[in-house]
Amino acid sequence: MRIKEFKIEKYGPISSRKSFVLKDFNVFWGKNEEGKTLTIEALIKLLIGKYSRKFENIDRVEEVPIGYVVMESNEGKELIFPNEGVLTDILGISTGDFRNIFLIRNSDLSISDEENFYSSIVDKLTGLNLERIRRIKDKIFSIVNLTPNFQIKNTVDSGKLKSRYESAKKVLTEIEKLLKELQDKDFDRIELEIVKATDEIEQVKENIEQLENARKKRNLQNALKIIGEYHNAANKLDGLLKITQAEPKRLIESQSFVRTRKEDVNDDKKRLESIEKEYSQELEKLNGKRNLLSSFEDKKSKLDVFKERLKSYIEKYEKYEGFVSFEKKTLNIVVVSALILLISILGMIVRAGSLFQVTFIISGVISLFLGGVKIYNACKGAYLSKVFSSLKNELIKLNIEKDTSNWCNHEEILRSVASFEEKYEDLKKDIEYTQTKVSNMHSKINELRTKIESEIKDINDKESEIRGILYEAGVESVDEYTKKLNEKRVLENSLVGFIQSLKTIYPEMNLNNITEWEKALSRFEPYPELPIDIEYSEEKYSELKERYKQLEEKLQYLESLKDSYSDKFRSIEREAQSVLMNTEVVNIGSLADLEKITGDLKEFIRDVETSIEDGKKVINILEKMETERKAEISELLSNESSTVEYFKFFTDNLYKEILFDTDEKKIIAVRSDGVRLSSEKLSSGAYDQLYLAIRLGLAEKVFQDSKGFFIMDDPFIKSDPVRLEKQLAKLTELSEKGWQIVYFSAKSEILEWAKEFSEKNSERFLLEPMPGSSSYVFDRDSKDSSFSPSQ
Repeated sequence: MRIKEFKIEKYGPISSRKSFVLKDFNVFWGKNEEGKTLTIEALIKLLIGKYSRKFENIDRVEEVPIGYVVMESNEGKELIFPNEGVLTDILGISTGDFRNIFLIRNSDLSISDEENFYSSIVDKLTGLNLERIRRIKDKIFSIVNLTPNFQIKNTVDSGKLKSRYESAKKVLTEIEKLLKELQDKDFDRIELEIVKATDEIEQVKENIEQLENARKKRNLQNALKIIGEYHNAANKLDGLLKITQAEPKRLIESQSFVRTRKEDVNDDKKRLESIEKEYSQELEKLNGKRNLLSSFEDKKSKLDVFKERLKSYIEKYEKYEGFVSFEKKTLNIVVVSALILLISILGMIVRAGSLFQVTFIISGVISLFLGGVKIYNACKGAYLSKVFSSLKNELIKLNIEKDTSNWCNHEEILRSVASFEEKYEDLKKDIEYTQTKVSNMHSKINELRTKIESEIKDINDKESEIRGILYEAGVESVDEYTKKLNEKRVLENSLVGFIQSLKTIYPEMNLNNITEWEKALSRFEPYPELPIDIEYSEEKYSELKERYKQLEEKLQYLESLKDSYSDKFRSIEREAQSVLMNTEVVNIGSLADLEKITGDLKEFIRDVETSIEDGKKVINILEKMETERKAEISELLSNESSTVEYFKFFTDNLYKEILFDTDEKKIIAVRSDGVRLSSEKLSSGAYDQLYLAIRLGLAEKVFQDSKGFFIMDDPFIKSDPVRLEKQLAKLTELSEKGWQIVYFSAKSEILEWAKEFSEKNSERFLLEPMPGSSSYVFDRDSKDSSFSPSQ
């Protein structure tokens, strides 16, 4: 089984699109913190999935790696993980075997849980189970309650078996001695007299009990009769359950309530009718005002447009009045100017001269200007008169005022417009007031209607309540209800009398309700059937009580004779109880009891001795198997095993033998000079060489004729150059024999060795940078591998 190819696309910070096709010897090199440890963790998780949780320190990255590993079996079949499941299940090995043989993490070659691990390996190779043998042996010791040196245990768990066994023998001796003494003193006769007195006491007790039962039966019959009468009265009372003291008063109050409410309804209906009539009138007025407002609003909208035109007219008219005023003020100037003009004309006719020409021009200009003003005012006045006439006619059409005769100027028109707008605002306020009044009246109407409905509902509810009370009570009137109430009181008093009668029969029972009485009396039933001639008699009852007293005194005397041996009986009882540990209390009262206890104690002793003998036989067999089993573990590391040969090679024959101390559960390395050193006392280099040899030897044992692979994380970090060279040489030799090596390293000497080795063995050697590493690049061609650093 070997790794053919793997790819880790994503695992924590590792991210690579490259897949790696592996050869016999594969070196992955990179600096520390560039993914070496994470790559190995990813391979472990891909190969053994859920079992990877059993590895220590493998939770640096919680996520599941994305990628695959292609494995090739010895038959050439490809298996792709994790799709194929779990590698250890396919190989038939445990997670611990995988970790201790084929995987070296964090430069640690040590083997975890060594004793159990070696036992597990031997189990796989031989089919035996040393740990199981030990567990069975311990279980047998526990079951038969023996110590390892075959002594009876005296622990709490064993129930102090040794003390009980010795005590049982001691008690048997005491019983045999006591039995002889009792036989000598005619102990049997005393027991016979006790039996006869006891039997007669039992007969007298039975007769007394029969008489007491006769009395109890008579009392019970009378009590049951009273209870029957109680239930008859209670049944009648059940028919009157709904007749209560408070109902007549409720009926009268309800009838008074109905009368009062009906009067309130009539008053409210009259008020409602009056308000509804007034509401109708006001609503009619409101509708008329709303119609009038609609007409006003139409006129108002047109009047707003008219006001704009009127405003334009007034502005023009005011300018016109300014010109007319100017014309009036310059009237004298016009007359003077006309006279001067006439004189200038006459002067120029009579006598030509420049003075008359100047005056003619000046007076002419003035006359023309003032004449033009006069003409403009005449035209403008005619135009404005026409506009005013148009405005007046338009306003007459709006019909905002009936009398239009006084509309001689725009002030009259403005007054009429203002008067209309005032009426419009007054109408709006009047409508608003009327609308508020109508709304209030409508609310009042709804309030009254709701009130009337509520009052009617109250009336109906009360009338329904009255009918319900009468119907539930099964009566038709208040008088009939009162009659049934009196009948109920009589029945209730009779029930109290029945309870009192029961207390008279059973004065010791102070119970106050029939349920308690029935429950208490049910404990007296059933009384046994009595002979026909048995009737209760106080005289006969007294005679029997006296006879019972005499017999008790006789029995007490006889038992006092017997009790003279009670201390010895009690002592034997206690000792036998502590030995036998019976759930039932041991009680000795006769010779027969003593003889029974004697048999029980003998059986106990016999059982203990038989169990011990059987346990010794089984344990002897198991110990023989265990001895053979330990020898098989030692054979894993014997001189004939490849493990020792590997260790000799690594140490230049400094060490000649490897032993496993089954008692101390330690690996022992034996030097050539015979000195024995446990593994923890070896140098760190020798320690690593020892455990590498053990791993290689065990791998060959597990795979036998087939080959496997090793994943190594700088396994020789503690080795000096000489040791490192020998260990690498041995790994090279293994790869030539078919074992696959996947070697991860951050050491420069490994890189140098790999570069040199790959040049000679390119067909079976792979030199690659760490998956996800960015510090170095390896340039390769189809035949050989070369390495060049680049940042």
